[in-house]
Amino acid sequence: MGLLLRVSQRLRRLAHEKPRAGVVDTLGELRLAEELHRAGKLREASVLYEHILETDPEHAQATYFLGLVRFQEGDAGGASDLIERASFLGLDTPQVRTNLGLVYMHLGRFEVAERALREAIRQDPAFASAHGTLALVRARIGDLHGAVLLLEKACELEPQNVEALNNLGGIYRDLGRLDDALARFGDALRLRPDSVAILSNLAGAQMASRQWSDAAATFRRVIALDDRLPLAWSGMGGALAEMGEYGDAESACREALQLRPDAAEGLAALARVLRHQGKADEAEPVLRRLLELDPGQSTAWGQMAAVHAARFSFEEAEASHRRAVDLAPRSASARFDLAHFLLGQGKYEEGFALFESRFLAIPGWFTDEVRAAGQDESEHRWRGQALDDKHLLVLGEQGFGDQIMMFRYLPLLKQRGARRVSLTCAPELLRLARAITGVDQVFDRTDRSRPEGVDIVVPAMSLPYCFRSTIDTLPDAGYLGIDANQKHQWAERLASLEGLRVGLTWAGNSTQDDLLRRTLTLETLRPLLGVAGATLVSLQKPVPGQAQCEDVRGELLTDPIDACEDFFDTACLVSNLELVITVDTAVAHLAATLGVPTWLLLKTGGEWRWGPTSATSAWYPDTMRIFRQGRGASWSELVEQVADALRKEVQVLRNHTICIPEREDK
Repeated sequence: MGLLLRVSQRLRRLAHEKPRAGVVDTLGELRLAEELHRAGKLREASVLYEHILETDPEHAQATYFLGLVRFQEGDAGGASDLIERASFLGLDTPQVRTNLGLVYMHLGRFEVAERALREAIRQDPAFASAHGTLALVRARIGDLHGAVLLLEKACELEPQNVEALNNLGGIYRDLGRLDDALARFGDALRLRPDSVAILSNLAGAQMASRQWSDAAATFRRVIALDDRLPLAWSGMGGALAEMGEYGDAESACREALQLRPDAAEGLAALARVLRHQGKADEAEPVLRRLLELDPGQSTAWGQMAAVHAARFSFEEAEASHRRAVDLAPRSASARFDLAHFLLGQGKYEEGFALFESRFLAIPGWFTDEVRAAGQDESEHRWRGQALDDKHLLVLGEQGFGDQIMMFRYLPLLKQRGARRVSLTCAPELLRLARAITGVDQVFDRTDRSRPEGVDIVVPAMSLPYCFRSTIDTLPDAGYLGIDANQKHQWAERLASLEGLRVGLTWAGNSTQDDLLRRTLTLETLRPLLGVAGATLVSLQKPVPGQAQCEDVRGELLTDPIDACEDFFDTACLVSNLELVITVDTAVAHLAATLGVPTWLLLKTGGEWRWGPTSATSAWYPDTMRIFRQGRGASWSELVEQVADALRKEVQVLRNHTICIPEREDK
């Protein structure tokens, strides 16, 4: 006889019969109720459990299972009473204690939940579910590190526990341990490949890791399984926008809003995509709608700040950023966005203090080593106190330009009392860093070797905060000297070049998210290539997948960059030039540090260290000139301006080199 037929007959009989002691088939009804329960027929199972308890109020199993039904129906209070009573009636097993802990966690009674779960672990130390559930309790009260240890134990005890693997991935993600998070979500997916929840978590971790293409592909897998999920559509829109695929990104966000017109995530994603395209005027009404629905949404205020900033309405932008922080004071992202804005405005003291939020706000920027150091609250992390004869390790972080920019602080560390200064940096910067005065040892940040006897550590981009730098007290950038013999080797290679020797880059580093927005084509660059009296020298390393880079290299008269193995070689080359024109900020940092006049071409929006409007830089006041795209302008228009400026430079050079004989008196 089928389950539903048996249930129907039993329920009809129960509707007409009153229970009488000794008549009820308790064992049969309990088995039938459990079948219904497992099948998800909660109402029918509840009727049978209640019928058993009418006959036998002290039936521990029926009491316990009815408690589970109540919990599944959303009545956590009723569930806790029933499960506690089942335990009192003698059903006191690790599973019962674990479920009781889960119920109390949902009620927000974390201390009671933890007691129940620790009792379950005491009863059976190998019960993986108790470890996993206790981990969730620890996470809810903010002990993420304790949660990780418990979930790792649960996975060790039960390697096929999908929920534990998925939860562990989530905690790793929240701690910024993104590689570990991706690995655990991958493990969970191998066990349950069609899980929408796990795929969604994986996509979120890929977004945090700035793996935009992988995230977009994962969101597509989610949508293939269930195309009615607004979060998947808006998430895919966000990933596509970061890849520069704005049309598809906007379509995905609008699809999310078709499914749920007033969904905060969809409105926020659409506003972000519009801003990425420079459509601040279109983004603003979307954000205003979002704030009408939820005036207390911090992220919407942060986006509104960006809209104001795009219009150069800086007072309104700052007010909106501060509103975002007031609404979510514990939000690292809100503090980080305010930091960026303040730094762009030259408000360095407050800005760099808030910039310390970056390790939680943008964990994908950092290696595990730098993330751990950035979040270290102990005395092992330097925050500007006297170094007192300590061995300090400076951890290079982020891109090449960021590392070169911070090198200026290294000679100052021994003045603060450091006995020894060690540095990690990108392998391409090792020889350059070893030429800096005051640095005792330099290590490749990509390998495991580190100095012994380190007392204190600091991530490199925290140095301005540690020195309490203001825009008026930045250290001088002229710390880098190139050996005359090494410089002379390049002078011989370039000796035959005539006119103004101008170094040129036309594409950003291939690891940057905005590569496509910072790459100039051959057609765009033709005005520069045609300036008479200037010899353009390539400083552009090949960029994978960017054919236009090779097109431009083929047009240049001089292309010696392949002989440069690292930034030290590039520095020697740049030292023999009269001017550098670059869209790559790493080359800009290097050239300006060397004292070579540097013209930096910036896309609309720019970056905090260059400020929002200035044609000069506080970091390189004597050597850098900034050319900026105007609002709505193109790269072509900007290159025309640069070509005009270059022609003037050539004319100045000619005026200085033409020898006019002195007039002889008769």
